Amino acid sequence: MFRETSFTRVEKGLILEKDELIVVEAKLELWVEEMQVSSFSYSPGLEREMVLGHMISSGLISSIDALGSIDIEKNRCVVTTENKNQFVRNLLQSMSDSTSDLSFSFTNSGIVPIQVLHDAEQKMRKLQEVHKITGGTHAALITNMISGESVFAEDIGRHNAIDKTIGLALGKEFDMGSLFLFITGRLTSEIVNKGVNARIPLMCSLAVASDLGIQIALNSNMTLLGRMSADAFWIYCKGALSIE
Repeated sequence: MFRETSFTRVEKGLILEKDELIVVEAKLELWVEEMQVSSFSYSPGLEREMVLGHMISSGLISSIDALGSIDIEKNRCVVTTENKNQFVRNLLQSMSDSTSDLSFSFTNSGIVPIQVLHDAEQKMRKLQEVHKITGGTHAALITNMISGESVFAEDIGRHNAIDKTIGLALGKEFDMGSLFLFITGRLTSEIVNKGVNARIPLMCSLAVASDLGIQIALNSNMTLLGRMSADAFWIYCKGALSIE
């Protein structure tokens, strides 16, 4: 979502009044079991999917079966869970800065052709309509390696774009172990940890990885790829999925 606004622009030494397309930013508080656990600065749309994806990717719940209800009001989302005590334990764990000490490990599960990755890169670039117009969004694309079906989201926040696509994938009942996640932003520890919590065995990005992001991928046996272009990319971690 974007809007047109007039600004002063300096261009080739001239001071001009010109129209510019600006991305829209909204705010949303997330309340779970009478506790505010997060807040989002995000692009309007796919609020339910963003909340669901965030709760999975942040380790607040392990599956959608743990959820009771999701009620979205103006600037506020209220969620209930099936097991409040378990949720509180998960919340405390998520706040303990344990991203580099994850116990989950992906098992070796197949081969991903290089062409499939390049096709996903081209598809994501093509779908970034808001970014093409405004230059103000990140994007994420999740592809089902079995069916070829994919889901996509743009958002001003790279975390939000990822959470929205995870929520969309869960809504389609994708097998998370058969997916790969393609993003535009850096593969930092927080971002890679989202993929691990969502049980997605392969992550790749147009950008680079951080050292701790790579370490988390190594600890979890995740396949991690970065700086994806039309003719080259880095394999930071040769994990559960082989690239050929």
